[in-house]
Order: sequence, then C-alpha cells, then structure tokens
Amino acid sequence: MWLVGLLGGCGVAVEQSIVFRDPIHHIEVHLAAGDGAVAAGPADGPVVLEGNGAGPSGDADVARGADGVLTIALDCPACGGSIDLTAPPAVSLALTTEAGSITVRGMDG
Repeated sequence: MWLVGLLGGCGVAVEQSIVFRDPIHHIEVHLAAGDGAVAAGPADGPVVLEGNGAGPSGDADVARGADGVLTIALDCPACGGSIDLTAPPAVSLALTTEAGSITVRGMDG
C-alpha cells in the first residue's frame, strides 16, 4: 500500500491529478466538505483522480492497496475542495460526504 498527500496548502488552492494504471476494483471516498463527481471511463482504462482544495489543512489522504482498493479521504470540514474521478464502469463505489454532494454518472458498480 502507498499513501499520497493529494491536496496540500495552508490557505492556498492546490490542484493535482493522479493516474492509477494498476487494476482497481473498489473505490472508497469520504469528503468532510466539498463536492465530488465519479464518471465512467473506458472499461479497460485507468482510474484518474483530479482534486483541488484550500484551507488550513486541505490535505486528502489517498491510499491504493495491493488488493485493488483505492481510498480517498478529505477530512477537513473547514477546507472545502473537490474531487473528480474517472473509472471503469464496473468498479464498485462506497461514497460518503458530510457537507456537499457526490454525483455518479455511468457507473455499474
């Protein structure tokens, strides 16, 4: 497993994009505040994560396990931010948010 700090900054908006080419079969997302979107990409394509955030600790924790599970957590309720994911349609999802919304388009899982 590896961890990546995706959105960093102390009051500065930061944008970043990560492409996961190894197979991912499940994605878990938790947003304390902010919005997200998940859209279906090609069935044999990579998972692409794009995010931006700002605030006193606007960091997202991103972990991709050897078991093919991608976990994304943006746990700072004062920070805001957003994430956009593109994934193969069969990838299963577990999505939660405390404030904001997550839209899903074209996914089967």
